[in-house]
Amino acid sequence: MFVHLAALRKGDPSIRRPGAADLRNDPLVRWQACYFLPLAVFMSFLLPLGLGFWFGDPWGFLVLAGFLRLVLVLHATFSINSVTHTIGRQPYSETNSSRDSLLAALVTMGEGYHNYHHTFPSDYRNGVGRHQFDPTKWIVRALVPLGITWNLKRTSLTKIYRALMQVDEERLRRQGRAARLNADEATATRRQFNEWVDFWNALRADLGQVSADIDVAANKRIRLVRRQLRAAAREIKGTYAAWGKVLASAPAAAQPA
Repeated sequence: MFVHLAALRKGDPSIRRPGAADLRNDPLVRWQACYFLPLAVFMSFLLPLGLGFWFGDPWGFLVLAGFLRLVLVLHATFSINSVTHTIGRQPYSETNSSRDSLLAALVTMGEGYHNYHHTFPSDYRNGVGRHQFDPTKWIVRALVPLGITWNLKRTSLTKIYRALMQVDEERLRRQGRAARLNADEATATRRQFNEWVDFWNALRADLGQVSADIDVAANKRIRLVRRQLRAAAREIKGTYAAWGKVLASAPAAAQPA
């Protein structure tokens, strides 16, 4: 309950809050922070009440669009620091209690993929997979052509899959199954994975260099490198899938009698 309602405990010194200097210096954010209380009262209560008078049901609008909406939005927001640290999976890191929760993602516009966010906090995405429900990611990306968002930070594919493999290996050791792996198969799969990761990183570096040149030859090279990157990404994902099969083949540790 303390974590769930921590956002309301603004003056609690035990709650560490990020600096976010760029936001603190943004004129619009500063204006919103300065007039937070009157804006909150107007948007949460006065506007629904006014619309209710317009449509002939002031109390219904105030209760549903005002109080009930506010309660639901606040609890959905609070669930990011409570539900997503209790329920869900930890595919990217087990160094903290954060978890990826589809349930929380559905009620928080994608913020429920909290394990990914804690592992790669600079990434603008929470649901990194295309199939993962993250409307916030889609909206932020869609605003780039309009110039409203820019320089979006994305964690590289290789860092993501290295984190996945590291968590898999740590769990295997903790379960006492590491010694039961097929050593030759595991070594070959790791080597293949590392080779594709190195190739992908080299392509990314090449793309950065070629992108600085603006001519027909450079454009052809950029298209070629991008095709190679997509192919390398498929190989990395395929190799990780093969790694999962290697892990699954390791028998469970013997239970004590």
